[in-house]
Amino acid sequence: MKKFLMIAAMALMSTGAFAQFQTFYLQYSPSSMKYSHNSYSVSTSYNQLALGYSYAMPLMDAIPLSIEFGGRVEWAFKSEDGVKSNLVAAKIPVNAVYSFQITDAFSIKPYAGPFFRFNILGKTKDEHGSHSETTDWFSDGDAKRFQIGLAAGARFCFNDKFFAGVGYSYDLMKIQDYTHFEGVEITAGLMF
Repeated sequence: MKKFLMIAAMALMSTGAFAQFQTFYLQYSPSSMKYSHNSYSVSTSYNQLALGYSYAMPLMDAIPLSIEFGGRVEWAFKSEDGVKSNLVAAKIPVNAVYSFQITDAFSIKPYAGPFFRFNILGKTKDEHGSHSETTDWFSDGDAKRFQIGLAAGARFCFNDKFFAGVGYSYDLMKIQDYTHFEGVEITAGLMF
């Protein structure tokens, strides 16, 4: 029994060491807040910056497929005609990641999965002349604190240390009535 427990413990430790795959990354996302109701629609452009961390765990040794989860802090902002808007959120992405090893030093990792966003702060400040008015998206408006969406893309990995990626995200749950975010995600980061 002792031998069995020792072998099981060694197997778990070696699997755990193999399983660890972590990233730290920066992300820029040119996004759109889209309002659409009946035949009327309008789109407002936002810039978004994010700082994130992820952890990937292989599902099985025979197939290079991993499940990846983590978290990031996002800041979406715009300034136009005296009106400044800011949204700060925490996002938890959960992705399936497949790895295509092209050479020893280069791999491509397509990914797809849902994300869960918790909107922390949303404000719009309107400054026209001497008049200034700040609106809170949540207490003054009908914005939602929690959202679910989908993201997909690919990462290009170099020497298992650096990566750059591009993807697309889309809110499934509206942040306000008839309003959602969607946009391109451009990512660069470190793997360890």
